[in-house]
Amino acid sequence: MKSKRVVAVGLLYNDHVRRVLDRAPTAVDHLSIVPDVLQVDHVRHGRRSARGRFADVEIVADVVLELARDFPMVGHGVGLSIGSPRALDRGYVNRMRSWVERLRLLWYSEHLSFFRLRRGSTAAHDAGLACPLPCDRAVQVAVARRAAAVQAALGVPFLLENGVSYVAPVDDDMCEPEFLNGLCAGANTGLLLDLHNLYVNSRNLGVDAAAALEALDAATVREIHIAGGDDLLGYYTDAHSGSTPEPVWALLRRVLPRLEQLQAITFEYHQSVGERIGVEGVLEQLARAREELAGAGIGSGAPQRVETSHVA
Repeated sequence: MKSKRVVAVGLLYNDHVRRVLDRAPTAVDHLSIVPDVLQVDHVRHGRRSARGRFADVEIVADVVLELARDFPMVGHGVGLSIGSPRALDRGYVNRMRSWVERLRLLWYSEHLSFFRLRRGSTAAHDAGLACPLPCDRAVQVAVARRAAAVQAALGVPFLLENGVSYVAPVDDDMCEPEFLNGLCAGANTGLLLDLHNLYVNSRNLGVDAAAALEALDAATVREIHIAGGDDLLGYYTDAHSGSTPEPVWALLRRVLPRLEQLQAITFEYHQSVGERIGVEGVLEQLARAREELAGAGIGSGAPQRVETSHVA
């Protein structure tokens, strides 16, 4: 008899999440951790230290290391700038490997974007935000090569996250689903499907979200992000500022039956809006995710380790 599929339901960690865990620890199957907030990168900030490039922010890192004893964790990086036209930052990748080992991360994901503008590595050469990549064949090949190298260095599955764009693309070679499918195939890596990002692009750029989901290679998707946003200056933003909108739940419901390799659903919300959402509000998001899974005939529970050789 075929065993029932199980998908983990969890949270992107911030300080408010500790209150959720204190109230209802069994409501959370896993935590997604941004290692960049656990450390200081002296080089990126234009400083030098006799102790090396990186240093732990101990007051934060110690808490997360303690939580790693009780909760399975996955990594979600923001500092790789994998789409930059420069050499892969091997020092940064090696530092992420250390967090993989220290936190026993099941997999590691990064944003499909860039922020470093030229060969310099200081803050003066940073755009200050995650810039979207053009869906260009040359970019696809270059990023796939880097993603494969990152996965080999980390020793765990590496996922790339579809991004947000607030400006309509010009002269792309292909649509985003085709770009993502070819990228994952070329790198032998997986996809972190951020449904709220897709919804943002549908609101601002008129992207057909349902059609985009149909065009994606479902076998590449290992994790899903859900979140909420806000209207600002005529745009709908990916602000992680509240509960998941109903259209995003509808996208989740639509795509779940196709995602045979899905391992986790992660709700993201910013610490600054924790009081507004409240612990009960966060728990409602987790419960709703489990309901959507159950409706698709999928169970929920602790995530399982996936070997890199099994990543499509």
